[in-house]
Amino acid sequence: MIDFSLQLANEKILLRPMESEDFDEISKLTQDSVMWFYFTSDLSNLEVLRNWIDSAVIDRKNKKRLAFVIIEKVSGKIIGSTSFGNYSERDKRIEIGWTWLGKDFQGNGYNTQAKELLLNYCFEVLELERVEAKTDVLNKSGQKVFTEIWFYRRRHFAKSYTYDEQSPSQYDLF
Repeated sequence: MIDFSLQLANEKILLRPMESEDFDEISKLTQDSVMWFYFTSDLSNLEVLRNWIDSAVIDRKNKKRLAFVIIEKVSGKIIGSTSFGNYSERDKRIEIGWTWLGKDFQGNGYNTQAKELLLNYCFEVLELERVEAKTDVLNKSGQKVFTEIWFYRRRHFAKSYTYDEQSPSQYDLF
């Protein structure tokens, strides 16, 4: 069973559960609307961001999803977010993802480190048999992170779900 108060850390980052009080710090990272092209919500819109954070907090209380903030240890600042979701204890599987980093923190290995922390917990503590992740078929940087940490493309879904009329509608499952 997932510990919904879980914190995970390595030498450079800390993952801790997202709280409503994180809004101000997160909002400083989410202002560029281009960042959200492959994401399920445009978090540059402050109302959308508030709803997204509130949903994450409610989902944690209801033990449906565990959204983390990613904190850079050296600065103590929130630099992004990642999550556990779609957990099935019976099937011994979980989905990881919904990950984003502020522009200044992209390309520095933080995403890979966050995924490694999540995967270690999934396989070593929860003893899961399968960890899944989805990313847009056009999101090459998102796909690169998964292949770097030994995910493999299992299936390609066409139009499995849609964000909006302006976003691509094909997704890969790793």
